[in-house]
Amino acid sequence: MSQRWQIHTDQAVARTLPYFKFKDFPTEVAIRILIFATSTHLRSYQSFVVVSRAMQALVYETCLPHLPIMLHTRRHFDSFCLLIAYHPITVSPRIRTVWFVTGVKVGAERTFHGIILQKCTRITHIACNINLLRAFVGSSAVFAA
Repeated sequence: MSQRWQIHTDQAVARTLPYFKFKDFPTEVAIRILIFATSTHLRSYQSFVVVSRAMQALVYETCLPHLPIMLHTRRHFDSFCLLIAYHPITVSPRIRTVWFVTGVKVGAERTFHGIILQKCTRITHIACNINLLRAFVGSSAVFAA
């Protein structure tokens, strides 16, 4: 069989195979697909969020509790604070893990508990330096049980 015939046959088979739109999948299947796709690649999460408002809502609801939020610089911190300020109901309650990797200045540490810990009340894991940990422990922020 020639290569040209094989390509033509593959195209004909592709046209006859049924395909499903993502919105036609049962919700449970769609959630499993989203969690699997976003847990392996952050770029997948970023792509899913901009597909549509319905997809964004589904991704926020299902994937955010499984994603670590990594704040490497002050710019990342400011961007995350804007996100939770604009979406206090859809994003903030779903944040579970935050990593403050680098770029945290000593003077800014006191503001973190007021912004992030008070808005994201369901954080279960925090990775940070010792100074930031002292600021968290010394704060009067209420942690969720």
